[in-house]
Amino acid sequence: MASLTPENAESYFLQLAGSASPTAPASPHSTDLKDAPASAKPEHPQPGKLPSPSGASLPELNVEGYEFGTLSNPIEELKKLPDCTPFKAQKSALFEPKPGTNPRYAAGDLYTAACKILHEGWTYQRVLDHFGWTVPRSTLHNTVKMAEAGEQPKRVGRPSLLTEEEERWLAQWVIFCWALGIPPRRGRVLRKAAQIAKARGAEFSTKSGLPSYGWWRRFARVYGFEVGRSWYRSAESAASLTEEALDSFYSLLFDIIAQYDIVPQLLWGTDETGFSRSRGEADVVKPKGEKAQHVGYEQGGHISLVGAVSAAGAKSDFFLLLKGIGARLKEFPLKGCGLYAAACWTPKAWQNQQSFFLWIRHFAWYLDREYRELRQAGRYALLLVDGHKSRFNPDMLEWALQHRILILCYPPNATAYLQPLDVSLHGPLKTLAREYQGDFEDDGGKLGASDFLQKIIYRAWEKTFNPDSIKAGFEAAGIWRRTAWPSLGTG
Repeated sequence: MASLTPENAESYFLQLAGSASPTAPASPHSTDLKDAPASAKPEHPQPGKLPSPSGASLPELNVEGYEFGTLSNPIEELKKLPDCTPFKAQKSALFEPKPGTNPRYAAGDLYTAACKILHEGWTYQRVLDHFGWTVPRSTLHNTVKMAEAGEQPKRVGRPSLLTEEEERWLAQWVIFCWALGIPPRRGRVLRKAAQIAKARGAEFSTKSGLPSYGWWRRFARVYGFEVGRSWYRSAESAASLTEEALDSFYSLLFDIIAQYDIVPQLLWGTDETGFSRSRGEADVVKPKGEKAQHVGYEQGGHISLVGAVSAAGAKSDFFLLLKGIGARLKEFPLKGCGLYAAACWTPKAWQNQQSFFLWIRHFAWYLDREYRELRQAGRYALLLVDGHKSRFNPDMLEWALQHRILILCYPPNATAYLQPLDVSLHGPLKTLAREYQGDFEDDGGKLGASDFLQKIIYRAWEKTFNPDSIKAGFEAAGIWRRTAWPSLGTG
């Protein structure tokens, strides 16, 4: 398949959706568009232009001739196509937008609830529990009377320029682009809404001609969207992580847990995350249109935190990788970081075979100290690691096996889904560390090396690596007793 962009994704999306042009009969939906004859594929008009606030022209899809009310579900059609996207693992994550899945309610769902009361004997409380609403009884009562009289539901709140069918079409288009790995920006969704309205001669009453922010908030709330950061993933890595690879990993994991009778206290995962002492927040107050920069003394030097957590919610001792070789210390830099805190110096503060061997000895000492009875009884510990080359040291693997530590590697490109530290801990840890660093420097403190280790990294590590967050990471990854399955392709 050719490289996907929002432009050619629209054409593919409309092919799946089908057309109802007044000049030509709607073509039947095919479960395999690749093999369909050219005459069976719907042709689409050339895109026009939509004026933008800056005077530049924006690409517009001319949707004149499409009957949105008769639109079939392109998401279901997408599921039927085995090779429609290189992101095959995302097919299981596709879904159709479901209005009203929040404490607020949409008119269509309110009318559905009224029909449940009227025809199926549901009680008011059952409706609230089922939909998760806090709707006044009088509102639901009036909707029941309207349904009893055969009246059609009316949209709650200010009327929108787009019809409900058009908004549902737009929501399906957003999900379609997201599933193909080309999620649209909010501005593009707004332009798409303006294009749909212009196709039937209507336009939004704003200076830019685009929907207002209030329209976007209601649309996102009703159809379950939010604005967030996207992350890049190559097509090769997305295709390499398949459900078959996950099934194979889970089967091996739980076979090992059963064979060696691994208890939650001895099921561990480890990973590293990096920190930099340089200052630079993403959100600062500055004059409009101007760049913001922090002026001062650069506090360079990369630092890596080696973290390890267990399915029981425990964390191992504080362990850092610092940059340097053969440096003579005036004082130990981790004085205030706990009794058993340790550090290792490497050329770039990155993990290598020697430093990981040193860490696993420290880890084995932690296990024997904290779980003395289990270890003296001959119990094995299972350590889950990624595929970094530092994990493949024959001497280290032999030493670990002699000390009853089994090491199991995740499948390639799977740590974002299966590594509990990546799932629930590293993000909050770095966010809190940036907050602590900003507060410290805003108060006039000069951030030295020891202060950064003790008052920033260690303090954030102590707070974020708590039992609830650690257990949540294992549960989300499905590592312990397969409590959940990760959702591929959504990050």
